[in-house]
Amino acid sequence: MIHSDSATFGVTIELTITYKKPVPYDCRLKALCRITSNRGRIFEGTGELYLPDGTIAATARGRYLKRTLGQITDESFTDEQWFAVDDHPEEIDI
Repeated sequence: MIHSDSATFGVTIELTITYKKPVPYDCRLKALCRITSNRGRIFEGTGELYLPDGTIAATARGRYLKRTLGQITDESFTDEQWFAVDDHPEEIDI
């Protein structure tokens, strides 16, 4: 979801990930991301995945096509399996 419109999502067009260190499964990681360009139907972003000691484990760069939920899926999916637009978490534990 891009910050300017909570009903608009990004469908991935291109995603490049560079792994700099092994990424463990058994610890808490921090992801930081930002939108770097937001023009027309396409927006771009970058991000980093941080290990507990603060070092960067991976970097990413992506391009996304703006789409509403109705353009991505049907109403039955959004009613039964998707979260409400205003009901998104501040943090996700994986």
